[in-house]
Amino acid sequence: MFVLSKIFGEYPQVKILEVFADHFDDELSLSDIIWLTDIPKTTVQQYIDKLLDEKMLLRGNKTGNTQFYCLNKQKQEVQIVVSLVNYIV
Repeated sequence: MFVLSKIFGEYPQVKILEVFADHFDDELSLSDIIWLTDIPKTTVQQYIDKLLDEKMLLRGNKTGNTQFYCLNKQKQEVQIVVSLVNYIV
């Protein structure tokens, strides 16, 4: 895991995108992302907001107070990241 981080550096945004690439068809909650990346909550939230603004992530389902997120599979940059992760792994 975190193959892209080894190549591009230990940046939160890279780790978050890689987690979503590894869970391509899943929707992940903030808690899931924190647990999978071991990044502090405030940092994860900041980068989730940035990735939403860049339209690399989309809001998914919401269960109670829990918002889920998923990759925007139509975005070219997302397709490149996923292809790169799949190629390396």
